[in-house]
Amino acid sequence: MGLPDQVRGTLSLALFPGYPGKADWLPNCEFGQWLRHRRVSREGAGGCHSTNLWFGSPAVKSMIARLRIGGWFLLGMTCLPARAVTWGELLPTLRQRFAKVRQLSTAELSSWLEQTNRPAPILVDARAAAEFAVSHLSGAQRAETVDQVKALLPRTPPPPIVLYCSVGYRSSDLATKLLRAGVTNVYNLEGSIFTWVNEGRPVVRGTQRVREVHPYDEQWGQLLAPEYRAFKPRASQ
Repeated sequence: MGLPDQVRGTLSLALFPGYPGKADWLPNCEFGQWLRHRRVSREGAGGCHSTNLWFGSPAVKSMIARLRIGGWFLLGMTCLPARAVTWGELLPTLRQRFAKVRQLSTAELSSWLEQTNRPAPILVDARAAAEFAVSHLSGAQRAETVDQVKALLPRTPPPPIVLYCSVGYRSSDLATKLLRAGVTNVYNLEGSIFTWVNEGRPVVRGTQRVREVHPYDEQWGQLLAPEYRAFKPRASQ
C-alpha cells in the first residue's frame, strides 16, 4: 500500500537534508509537483527560499532528524527512486537517532576480542536468519528481540553485550530496547558487519571462514564492497 502524497513528500525531506535546494529531488507525485510549482512561482526557477521558510524551522528540522533513518527504510513505500546512502550521512544520523546507545568501533571490538585479561563480550547478531546463514562474526549468536537476547545471558554477572546488524540501525534499535528493559552493559558495533568486512576482518559460516556477506537489499548493499556481496541484491519490495 502506498503512502499519501503529503507523507511521501515529508519522507522525501527526511531522506535528503539538502532536498529543498535541489529541484530534481522533488518527489514525482502530486504533492511533489505542487511543491515544485509553488517554489518556482514564488522564487523563480532557481529559488528555494519559500520551502526553506517552513522546512527550515527548528521544529520541522527536529522532526526531519527523527524521521531520517526511518524514512530511509521506507524508501520502497515512497514515490522517490532509491538514492545511494553514504557512511558519512548514515553514521552521524544513527548516533543522533540512538544517542543513548554506546557505539563501539570495529577496531575497538577487534582489539577487545584479542585481549585475554578482559571479559569477552557476548556477540549478538540482530539480523534475520537468512542473513545470519550467509555469514556472521565468529562466536556471534542471533537474536532479534529483548527476550531472545536475555535468553543468551548467564544469570550473574551479566557480561557486556555487543550487537550488530548490517549497518547498525537494527542493532542500535535493539540496544535501545535492552536499555529500556534494564540491560545496561550494551554496545552497538558502529558500521556493523558491513564495515567489519569492508575492512578485511573475518566472518564465518558455521566454522568455515568465508568472504561473503548478505547485502540486505539493493540500496543498503551499496555500503558493502562489491567483492563481499554474496549475491546481487534486489530492491526492497
